[in-house]
Amino acid sequence: MQKKRGYDAFSTTLLVSPYQNHEKLKELSNELGKKYNIEFLYRDFRVGFRDGQAKARELGLYMQKYCGCIFSEEERYTQKK
Repeated sequence: MQKKRGYDAFSTTLLVSPYQNHEKLKELSNELGKKYNIEFLYRDFRVGFRDGQAKARELGLYMQKYCGCIFSEEERYTQKK
């Protein structure tokens, strides 16, 4: 999709989270990049994660406790505490 729209690379917002497996994300994204002939642009944005959370709290923004996908929502409600 990005290539058709004229972009020369793609990335993901998942790279901001310290809870994501960056090595796996890089591996899968590089495979997709090769498959679709578009570069995967990796940047480690985790360094700003806590500052971003603090700013969001300061501004009174909503912050959900899970990523939003159906799998994490299910996990959120079924995990034993």
